[in-house]
Amino acid sequence: MEQIALKADFREERGRRGSKRLRYQGWIPAVMYGDGDSVPIKVDKKEFTHKIPVSKAEGILFEIQVDGESTPAVIREMQLDPITEEILHVDFYKVTRGKKLTISVPIVLINRDICAGVKAGGVLEEHLREIEIECIPSKIPSSVEVDIANLSIGDAIHVRDIQPPEGVDILQDPDDVIVLVEEPVKGLETTEEVPEEVEEEVAGEKEEE
Repeated sequence: MEQIALKADFREERGRRGSKRLRYQGWIPAVMYGDGDSVPIKVDKKEFTHKIPVSKAEGILFEIQVDGESTPAVIREMQLDPITEEILHVDFYKVTRGKKLTISVPIVLINRDICAGVKAGGVLEEHLREIEIECIPSKIPSSVEVDIANLSIGDAIHVRDIQPPEGVDILQDPDDVIVLVEEPVKGLETTEEVPEEVEEEVAGEKEEE
């Protein structure tokens, strides 16, 4: 898996106002959990967004460098602004090398352009965009790929259909649907047949006129 070194500083600013001030100054407020405690930290927004694609951030092992010490950690949660998608806050979780941890990684659908069901007019529906796994930090995959090339209309791929990478256990419910191809929605008829009785009445009215 990808590993990234990330510099951070301890922070004294707390609460909503403190976090807002930090973001204005170019920082991302964060907390590092583990060993029964939590440490408030802040990371440089430019460095973070330059090094880490937001869509892949939760599948990266970080080396958080604070005050001369380096701590391996993963992202447990990342809060985004619902409109601008600006990163508002990050929760890091300390990990121990060689010890298994639970983490969610993104699901990547491959061969979308040749999906049999979509080419036949079906509608692709994604029900699961990430999957919960358990493994040691060095085995965390950046993503789990799901091949949908042979997915036909009416077919679905469930969690149980996935073959996890070596050293990775999937914790997600095996019956959860990842993706399926639905029947195309048929358009409603734009014209309706007029009953013969109505046609005769209209014709009679026109004759009287």
